[in-house]
Amino acid sequence: MGTSKPEPSSGAPESCAVRLDSWKEIAAYLKRDERTVRRWEQEGLPVHRHVHKKQASIYAYKAEVDAWWNSGRERLEAANASRPETTVQARPPSNSRWKSIWFASLCGAAIIAAAFAFNVAGMRDRLFARSIPPVRSIVVLPLQNLSGDPSQEYFADGMTDELITELAQVGSLRVISRTSAMHYKATAKTAPEIARELNVDSVLEGSVARSSGRVRITAQLIAARTDEHLWAHGYEGEAKDVLEMQSAVARDVVKQIRLRLTTTEQGRLSRSRPVNPEAHEAYLKGLFYWNKRDQASLEKAISLFNQAINIDPGYPLPYAGIAQSYIPLTYLGYVRGADIRDKVAAALAKALELDDSLAEAHTALGSAKHFYEYDWAGAEREFNRAIQLNPSYATAHQWYAQMLGCKGRGDEALAEHISAQTLDPFSPIIISGTGHRLYRLRRYEEARVSLSDALEMDDNLPHAHWNLGLVYTEQRDFPSAIKELQKADTLFRGSPLVLGGLGYAYAASGDQVDARKVLLRLEEQARQQYVDPDAFALVYAGLGNKDKAFEWLIKATDDREGWVTFINAEPMLDNLRSDTRFEGLLRRIGLAH
Repeated sequence: MGTSKPEPSSGAPESCAVRLDSWKEIAAYLKRDERTVRRWEQEGLPVHRHVHKKQASIYAYKAEVDAWWNSGRERLEAANASRPETTVQARPPSNSRWKSIWFASLCGAAIIAAAFAFNVAGMRDRLFARSIPPVRSIVVLPLQNLSGDPSQEYFADGMTDELITELAQVGSLRVISRTSAMHYKATAKTAPEIARELNVDSVLEGSVARSSGRVRITAQLIAARTDEHLWAHGYEGEAKDVLEMQSAVARDVVKQIRLRLTTTEQGRLSRSRPVNPEAHEAYLKGLFYWNKRDQASLEKAISLFNQAINIDPGYPLPYAGIAQSYIPLTYLGYVRGADIRDKVAAALAKALELDDSLAEAHTALGSAKHFYEYDWAGAEREFNRAIQLNPSYATAHQWYAQMLGCKGRGDEALAEHISAQTLDPFSPIIISGTGHRLYRLRRYEEARVSLSDALEMDDNLPHAHWNLGLVYTEQRDFPSAIKELQKADTLFRGSPLVLGGLGYAYAASGDQVDARKVLLRLEEQARQQYVDPDAFALVYAGLGNKDKAFEWLIKATDDREGWVTFINAEPMLDNLRSDTRFEGLLRRIGLAH
């Protein structure tokens, strides 16, 4: 059998002119019989079915068929070569026997066809099963935006994020987190190259297009080390069914790589609800801004998450998003913890009422118990629950590491943060966090190397400049420390805690004049907006004014500020530890020895 085929069509499928609406049309396009092209579906031929129909008509897009054909030509030729045609001379049956033979053959064919169609005893799966190498890790590459509208990139990125979350619910599968996946957006690297860099077994790539209230997703699974295409499929449906389509992709991937799912995992991958398309769009936009993690972007994310809730009050993820946005605003000293903890609690209660299996909500609840309630046992319980639900959720490991560090369990904190970095190896903010963990363990040179690595990836990452400035301060390299902290101050646009660190560095270097200028800046800022009391405490600790430092730290505990929970391990407060008031401060936050 030959392998000739018409010239491939070009361009993204947008109209009926480039769509094949039946097996017959697909067979004619490929110049094959219907039985052959039906079998080729098992080889990855991208055939679509409407997700809202149990036995819907099938269709395919010429552009996708062309891409599949071109990528699999050698494999198909090899398969054809392994089936040589043979000719056997035989005496034809007599007329008296012909009808009996014909009838028996027809019945046998009907039975086999029925068994195949309904996959009786797994017949179809066994006939067309492919030898897929063991898959225990995967990266979901950024989905291509085929809408033709660059402003829709946030939608494609958000769909990538949600697909990562779906797959990450499988405990036996290590899924690379979003930031590292996005590192390969529009990359020219091959799947084997990406696999080596991320140490994964497989790559899932695809595209998404949205038009006239409908969404189309294509997905293709690749054996990363050999670049072999293992499976491909397309999904199309109404925009309100997009969550079900994402779940379907995840279920099909898991089925293809033959992972064993627990009953709970099966339930989570099978459970989805319709979502209002406008609410989903607002949520994806909010997620886009949340990933930036600066004050303006976090505030914009909260606004978009609220917009999604107003459109669809039964949609749980935006509630979790609100909580996850307020927490870093507290940590950076922009909002008073006592003022927003009730909002955070209400949002999380609603999120978990709607869906108790959201790892995002349990992660945020862990941080809320940590920062606002000083409920350390409750916080640890929530973080462990989040990691149980989604072992590949890097943020859960990262925020759990923060809590462990606060409790003085520094080595455990570092190990947990390295777990986050393994899941998201190209995330500058997570690498910066690893440096921060090392800083709090007083391993300053290792911290400096880690933070320098983060800045090689993103020289404008304010967290890395802030932490590197603190490391240089403890290494007594004050010119470098002040340079880094000034850079962080510029990038954060006046974060109170960054200013506090800068004032501490000035004071530690002996420059009391500039340290007091920082105090004046903080006082001026406090007349216009909320300023975390910890910022004042840091400057006074550097100046050696213990009374003022304790006064401001006590106020920070009253305000339920997040940063004050780090005092147990913070090097900038080492000169306060011998004071009896320090033990009293630890008691206020539930960490007394």
